[in-house]
Amino acid sequence: MFDFTGKVAIVTGAAGNLGQAVARAFLNAGARLALVAHAADRLRQLYPGLGPRTDHSPAPSHRSLPDSLWT
Repeated sequence: MFDFTGKVAIVTGAAGNLGQAVARAFLNAGARLALVAHAADRLRQLYPGLGPRTDHSPAPSHRSLPDSLWT
């Protein structure tokens, strides 16, 4: 259908059912993945089935940002 080879897809809500389906569709189209979700434990369960084109690096939480950004 589409060729995303050499591209990175950022999938938000990746721990949910729809997010997982979107992640797999991008992966099948050749994209590397960067996955974002609030449910880090569910996201970690998803990694093994996605393969090497997925960024498994943890990103900093918005909670680690200075409070001045939110006021």
